[in-house]
Amino acid sequence: MSRIFDVDGNNLDPGFVNIKAQQYRAEQEMYELIEARWETYEPYADPDFRHGFARDVDGRFWEMYLGCTLLEAGRALLPAAERLREGGSPTFASWRTAAGSGSRRSHQMTASLDRTRSCVPCPSTRAGD
Repeated sequence: MSRIFDVDGNNLDPGFVNIKAQQYRAEQEMYELIEARWETYEPYADPDFRHGFARDVDGRFWEMYLGCTLLEAGRALLPAAERLREGGSPTFASWRTAAGSGSRRSHQMTASLDRTRSCVPCPSTRAGD
């Protein structure tokens, strides 16, 4: 496992630099929170995610936060290694609602992130249709 703050270089986001330095208690808390989220999200992140995070903390943080939130809600994200085998498309998630084992209805939805990192939802379908 890599650490999300193990990135050096030019043009780093000032927020990244400050959180990495952990000079203040708030930065230490954010550092710990982000590293914990990264531990969960890393298998699903694009290969360049850490370097992108170092240069765009806000955008990449929310991408990671959404991914972790979906996982915590019982959704299954497509791991990056599997996504790359399928052609490298930046497909963000393929998930089914966890409506409960007694439910007859199961919805499936796929969401993709385009290169601008905006969410593009695809139509949902009922299982078995």
